[in-house]
Amino acid sequence: DDSVTTICECAFQDCKEITDINIPESIAYIEEDAFKDCAGIAAVHIPSQLLFLGKSAFAYCYNIKDVRIDAPLCTLESYTFAGCTSLEWIDLGIREFGEQVFYNCYSLKEIQIPSSVKKIGKGAFNGCKKIKELVFPASLKYIGDSAMVGVTALREIVCLGSVPPETPQQ
Repeated sequence: DDSVTTICECAFQDCKEITDINIPESIAYIEEDAFKDCAGIAAVHIPSQLLFLGKSAFAYCYNIKDVRIDAPLCTLESYTFAGCTSLEWIDLGIREFGEQVFYNCYSLKEIQIPSSVKKIGKGAFNGCKKIKELVFPASLKYIGDSAMVGVTALREIVCLGSVPPETPQQ
């Protein structure tokens, strides 16, 4: 139904038997905790019309392995994918990462930070032990405190901008 534009707060929270979700293009808002603790979900595709992905929307969905977000105007709010310990790959088309958005996503190996991103929030990659490289686009203006704490495999950071992003210490 094209008239549905919002998935409300806690709409499917703790629905552990959900394995597949198909989010229609008409959805512009996924509110806080909408799919939190849905342990059966393995993959997520966010459509291009999405404007808001609420706090902890997919937090603790332990079996999510792949995420694709095609929403260039979207901001990932705090803890969006926190505790998604099986998450290995994410393809983003967004503009901002909230605080601790990928907190303890132990299996995340690769993340392509799109050229549209302007801000990476506090602790965004905290505990993402397997990320080896981060490439920051020229559009990136700010990186929050402790953004890469616990990223123990990190070997290389590439900044494509002529001026490095600001940090809280500057």
